[in-house]
Amino acid sequence: MAGQNASVPDSLAFNEKDSEVVGMIKELLETRIRPAIQDDGGDIEEVQGVTQVVDEAEITSNEEFARFEAKLREQKGVTAASAEKEAAAPAL
Repeated sequence: MAGQNASVPDSLAFNEKDSEVVGMIKELLETRIRPAIQDDGGDIEEVQGVTQVVDEAEITSNEEFARFEAKLREQKGVTAASAEKEAAAPAL
C-alpha cells in the first residue's frame, strides 16, 4: 500500500491460511474495490481506531432527552403511588 510502513504487512496480501472465501474477498478488494477508490483519490487502509465526535446539537438533544425521561419517571412514580393509595383505601 502506498504511504504505508514497510514493516506493516498488507492485510490484503495472499495468505495460505485464508479460507477460499476470504481469498476471494481479498481478490475483489484488490482488483475491483481498491482501484475504484484510488480513482477517487483515496486508498483502502486498515482502521487503527475510531473516535466518536459529539457535536453541540447532540449534547443538547441528549440533555433534553434525559430531562424528559426523568419527568416521565417522576410522573409514573406519582401515578403509581396514587394508585397504591387508592387500592389500599377501603371501598365505600
